[in-house]
Amino acid sequence: MSIKIDDSILSLAKCMNCRKCCSFSELERQDAPMFTARQKIRVSRELPQLNVQFEEVGHLWRVRLRRQTHGGRTTYVCPFLDEAPYLCRVYAYNVLDCRTWPYLAVRMGHRIVLALSRTCPIVAGRDRREVVRIGKEVRGPEMLAAARRNPGGVLQYDAKDIMLLDLGRFSLCRDASSVPGSSARVQ
Repeated sequence: MSIKIDDSILSLAKCMNCRKCCSFSELERQDAPMFTARQKIRVSRELPQLNVQFEEVGHLWRVRLRRQTHGGRTTYVCPFLDEAPYLCRVYAYNVLDCRTWPYLAVRMGHRIVLALSRTCPIVAGRDRREVVRIGKEVRGPEMLAAARRNPGGVLQYDAKDIMLLDLGRFSLCRDASSVPGSSARVQ
């Protein structure tokens, strides 16, 4: 299985040895990847042996993470991470959260902002202007369109993330306002 990384911001070699994007703390569990209904069906058809569970969030499906404890430390890991070769079993499914990592589209009032996850250690050393430029030109338009298609899957801005730029006014249409505590990334 091969893996594609957006090498404009990340490095395949560094990513393959990290995988922080696939594991979450207790407080980050709500950040688990979101899948469309079509992607969820594909998972159950192609990978039934994984017995992956999802929870519905608006029109999207958040994958249920697997709890792991090592040395007294508990983390929650994406069930699609094949830990032996450190590869994603569903990367070819083109899941937006995974494809656009470490960028996040989040809600601040009635605005969508592009944020950067502090969890990714690889971008920490990058020039902030370059990170913003790539977000604005490459990731922002795609993420804004996804947020508008699936407003129920948009995170509230969390101070743990780094706000990069304003993507525009956000209409809380469909079911975004009816999803209590909606805190998932856009899909």
